[in-house]
Amino acid sequence: MEWKYFPTPKILDPNLPNTMAIPNTDTIWNIRRMVKRVQKYFEKYGPLVFQGVEVRAPKALGEIDYMTNRELIDLKVSSHQPNKTQTFQVLMYYLMAYYSGEPQFRAIQYLTLLNPRRGIAYRVAVNELFAGAVGIVSKGILGFPDSPLDM
Repeated sequence: MEWKYFPTPKILDPNLPNTMAIPNTDTIWNIRRMVKRVQKYFEKYGPLVFQGVEVRAPKALGEIDYMTNRELIDLKVSSHQPNKTQTFQVLMYYLMAYYSGEPQFRAIQYLTLLNPRRGIAYRVAVNELFAGAVGIVSKGILGFPDSPLDM
């Protein structure tokens, strides 16, 4: 395993004056707007059935942000479109949930990256996932004996 250096966010810097930690009115307004967007999403596509569920694999550990009856949702607050790391992460969470043996996870039909900052949800149907990629992640990376799409 190789460790990579990631600079810590400035808000975690202990050398910053305390005034930097106090959000201004614009920041508070933006946070409220994002919370309302998430609430509206669940009003339309919910109900929310799980929140903060830990999932495991032989070689990994993760936490699902949210789940409805048919959708696994990872919350991303970014000004950018989803990247390959974020899409890979939500796929791994789905596979770990699927292999947990819990029946509610077998009902997942969609993987979603919800971005309340941009007001956008990126969604893919599980049955549209590329079988080869799912197999590689399931077997080669997470260490499961087979792929859900092989079953």
